[in-house]
This record gives sequence, structure tokens and C-alpha cells, in this order.
Amino acid sequence: MSSYGNLSPASLIHVLLGAAGILTIFYLDLLSAPGIAVWTLYILPLWYASRLGISPRVILPAVAGLCTVLTIGGWFLSPPDIDPAISFYNRTIGVALMWTLAIMLMRAAGLDEDVQAVQDAQARLAAIVESSSDAVVSKSLDGIVTTWNRSAELIFGYPADEMVGTSILRIIPPDRVHEETHILDRIKRGERIEHFETVRRRKDGTEIPVSLTISPIKDAKGRLIGASKIARDITEKRWAEETVRRQTAQLQEQAAGLRTANEQLMKQTAALEAANNELEGFSYSVSHDLRAPIRTIHSFVRIIEEDHGGRLDPELSRCLGIIAKGARQAGELIDDLLEFSRLGRQAMQRTRVNMIELVHEAIADLRKGEETPRAGITVADLPACFGDRRLLKLVWINLLSNALKYSRHRDRPHIEVGWRANEGPEESCTYYVKDNGVGFDMKYAHKLFGVFQRLHGQEEFEGTGVGLAIVQRIIHRHGGRVWGEGEVGVGATFYFTVEKARKP
Repeated sequence: MSSYGNLSPASLIHVLLGAAGILTIFYLDLLSAPGIAVWTLYILPLWYASRLGISPRVILPAVAGLCTVLTIGGWFLSPPDIDPAISFYNRTIGVALMWTLAIMLMRAAGLDEDVQAVQDAQARLAAIVESSSDAVVSKSLDGIVTTWNRSAELIFGYPADEMVGTSILRIIPPDRVHEETHILDRIKRGERIEHFETVRRRKDGTEIPVSLTISPIKDAKGRLIGASKIARDITEKRWAEETVRRQTAQLQEQAAGLRTANEQLMKQTAALEAANNELEGFSYSVSHDLRAPIRTIHSFVRIIEEDHGGRLDPELSRCLGIIAKGARQAGELIDDLLEFSRLGRQAMQRTRVNMIELVHEAIADLRKGEETPRAGITVADLPACFGDRRLLKLVWINLLSNALKYSRHRDRPHIEVGWRANEGPEESCTYYVKDNGVGFDMKYAHKLFGVFQRLHGQEEFEGTGVGLAIVQRIIHRHGGRVWGEGEVGVGATFYFTVEKARKP
């Protein structure tokens, strides 16, 4: 309905025509016999106003009020020869009839609006029912289907013209007929049934799981006349629940297996730890006990050379040299084994370590020893780290010693000590030692850090084969990792990561 605030051009024209008609009637009223035109012609503007499309509750009282004012004004403006009493009587009857008609038209219009509102609501409800993905069905109290929406056709396979007027038992499996009796009994008691999960049968005979919500239907007087049912296909829900149940059972089995495996692993770890402790203790004892006879051999060889060196046969002198060299190598091996076994038992003392200073100390120690480095060594501006200073110095000594040893045959041996940013976790730092020595084949890289694992012969490069194993053990105790990269004839680079030092 339109109101005064939003009149269309056509409605405005009709309003103006109605106003002109009212003024015409008023003019005729003044010229007519005693007031006859009042109750015969003012009815026409009211009827015309009720057809303008403007809300009757607005336009009809306005028109009736205007006509009443004009009627009263006409009584005062009537010609002098008209009897005032008769004119007043006729005009009073006309006003009464006019307001009676206005009230009747307003009530009729209100009833039409109420009916239209009900029809609109029913149309919206019907549209919702038809567009619902659930089956919406109504039935009488004896189970006869009265409505059957589109989704019911899709879910159960029956078109509406086959189901309406027939028993709902048509879609209920025989072994579940008792459910319908129970449902109707509860509905007759005025109860509502929600989320009742059961099974219903399709037209092709297949059974599907459904969830039912059933409500009583009452007429305008509150009398129970039937029931409405919403049926939802829960096949996918059941499948999902079964999948979750099956996966949960599998996870529980896997968890039980993991617990068992973890218990076995803990036992094996404990046994391995005990074996390692025993092996380290044995290695330490054996290495410690071997020191004395090796020292004895080396001492007696030196005594013989010092006391009888000038009178010894050349072949004998050569043999004594071999014995002395073997004793010295055996001593070095024992020292390395003792150091390797001690690494697992010694407590670490973590502090802030100046790596530049530590590298230069390691180089100075190597220059004092038997290996006098002739290689050029460049040391970058290394960042500080957080770790055990004594153990990290041992790492640098072993890596630099290897780099010097394997690059000594180069015309211009060169060693580079540096670091890399953004390698590994953010809280760690990566350092490296790079040489231009003989290098190694990367397919043997997995053997680099094993005890007694050597990629070059003893006659070519001396060594015990324990140095890199010591490096790996130290770095692992620091929570880092160590690895090597190389190329035969080009050189090798060894990397290790250590926790960054906190800012002072």
C-alpha cells in the first residue's frame, strides 16, 4: 500500500481528481434542495478513494473528515429560503451514512490485508518447505500422508502424487512398524519428538538412515488434526561417524604399538647406554694400561740408539727406527682413544667463547708441535658462540690439523677459517675450515666421522683415524651437527654448528 509520503504520479492524479469531485459535490450541495446531495453523492468519493491503492486506514478517514467539514460548512452557506432544521437533519443523516461507509470500507480493507498477510506467510512457508534439503511431510492422525515436498521425493524416491493420500507405512520397514504407533501415541499426547534416528525404506527397496523431528498440527481452535515430520538423510553422517570410529580405533592401536615400541626402545637405550659405559670404561682401562709397555718400548729404543747408535748395523738401525715410529704412533692412538672415551664422561662448562681468539690459540699450538704449518691460514671475523671453551679448542685443533696434513703436498697450500649466516636454526651459527688439499670422494662422506675410518692410507698420510670422531662427539654434546664436503684433487671443507652467544 502507498502512503502520502511516496505517491506515484498516477496516484497523485487520482487524488487530484477525487478532490475536484468533492469540490464539485460541495458546489452542487449549495445549489440543491435541502441537503439531499450530501448523503447521496459524498458516498462516491469514499468509494473512489478506497480504490486508489493508498492505505485505507489513511485515505478514508481523511476523505470522510473533509466531506464532514464541507457538509457542516454547507449548512452555514445554504440559501436563506432553505429550512435550517430540515437541512440540518438531512446533512446529519448524510454524515452518519458517510462515516458508516468509511468504517465498513476500512474494516473490509483491513480484512483483505490480513488475508493477504496470511496468504503471503503461507506462500513463504511453502517456498521454505519446497526449498528445504530435508523431507517435510504432514500426515493425519491415522498415518495418511497429506503433504509431500520435493526433497521427500528425492530422498525416498516416491513422487508426491504417489504418496499423498496413502499410508506413511509405505516407507517404513516391516520390522519398524511399531515405531509409527509409538510416534502417533506421543503426538496425540501433544508431545514433540526431536532427532529420532531410525531407518526408512526408499521406493527401490534400499534402506537409509534418517533423523526425524515430529510435531503435532492443530487447527484454529487448538484441536489436534495431524502431525508434521522433518526427515533428514544422515547417510553421510553415519559414514563420517563410522570413519571417525575406525580411525580412532586405528590410532588407539597405533598408540598402543608406539607405547610398546617406546618401552622396548627405552630398554634398548638403557642397555646400549650401559654397554657404552662399559665399553668406554674398558677402552679407558685398556688404553691406560697400554701406555706403560708402549712407553717402555720407546724408552729402550731411545737408549739403544743413544748408547750404541754408532756401532749398530744399518739394517738394525732402520728396524729400530721403524719400532720407534710404531711406538710413537701407538702412543698417539692411545692418547686419542683416551681423549675420545673421556669426552662422554666429562662435564661441560658452557661460557661465552671468543672464536677468533680460540682459532689463533689452536694455530699457535700447532706451530709449536711437530707440524710446523707452512700453509697460509686466513681467519675471518668469526662471531662468538656459547659452549665449552676447552672442547671447542680441541675441535679447531683437529680440523686445522687435518687441513694442514692433507694440503701439505700442494705448492701453495691455503686454509680458510670462516662462518656462514642463516645456516641451520636461527639460534645457531655455522663455522667451517676449508683447504685446497687432496679432498675426498663424497660417496664416502658417511665414513668420515667413524672411529678408525680413514679415506687415505697410513703410508700416504699419518694419523690415528680418531680425530674427526672426537670432533663429532664434541659438537653433538653441544647440540649441533658436523658434516664435510669435498672433491678429489680440489680440497675439502668441514662445517659444524654451535649455539650463538647471547649478547652481553
